[in-house]
Amino acid sequence: MTPSSTPGRVQLELRYERIDNGDTDMSDESHDIPTPQVHGNVFTVVEQAGEFHLQGTFSDGQGAGTWTFAPNPNFDRELRQRGVAAPNDKEQFELAMGHFTLAELDALLAAGFARPSPADLVRMQQHGIDADFIGAMKGLRFSPKTVGELVRLRDHGVTPQYISDLQRLGYTPTAEELVRLRDHGVTPQYIERLRSHGYTHLSADDLIRLHDHGF
Repeated sequence: MTPSSTPGRVQLELRYERIDNGDTDMSDESHDIPTPQVHGNVFTVVEQAGEFHLQGTFSDGQGAGTWTFAPNPNFDRELRQRGVAAPNDKEQFELAMGHFTLAELDALLAAGFARPSPADLVRMQQHGIDADFIGAMKGLRFSPKTVGELVRLRDHGVTPQYISDLQRLGYTPTAEELVRLRDHGVTPQYIERLRSHGYTHLSADDLIRLHDHGF
């Protein structure tokens, strides 16, 4: 644990090793948290999927020690109430490490997405998809309907603003077209520049072809 640049918070890094079929995978997760109340060199970080119990030596927002994870026994019930299968031990641990909240799942379902699996929820956390991102997608005329599509758009830099700008210009591309447009560097500004030179009513393929040829 080290001081954070944000007042009232600290930077907490949790390191761990996972042994799978004889192979050891070393990982760590680091994030800002509110400065904890340490009692006898012990404190707890509570996530909806479980709790992290930390013990060590701490002083003035700095410290080091060991930690254990205690899964929330009611977490699988909360998921099942929303029609999602119970996670396995590894998935529940990864959801806690990723600070998953049930509000993110509720936002996903409210936006009309296909009901995710626990593995889908883990992928969302790993790719930085939160309730705000999902909510922004919901407000668009187009939105992906599976977590896989959502992750792919996120990974390729397709933002809700990018989609909104394209729609403002009259485009309603599919998820695949959005990825291709973004990968080929087609921006709303580029489309507007083409229109100023008389190139109108262009398809996604037309835009990509023109951009690739330096127009």
